[in-house]
Amino acid sequence: MAKTVMVRFRVSAREHESIRNNASIRGFATVSAFIRSLALDKDLWLEKKVQETYHLVKEVRDVLKREQ
Repeated sequence: MAKTVMVRFRVSAREHESIRNNASIRGFATVSAFIRSLALDKDLWLEKKVQETYHLVKEVRDVLKREQ
């Protein structure tokens, strides 16, 4: 599908760096491809839930280590 419409929005320098890093970590060649994926991919809900679960498990593990 041809890309004929441009979408623009402003971010801070820190936000831009974070977006670029996130795109790179996830294997995207461009920030545009990364943003497009975030905006259009319905499977990201599952990725978010997995990340949330990972962080909760890590917190529980840390609490259990402190109690030992």
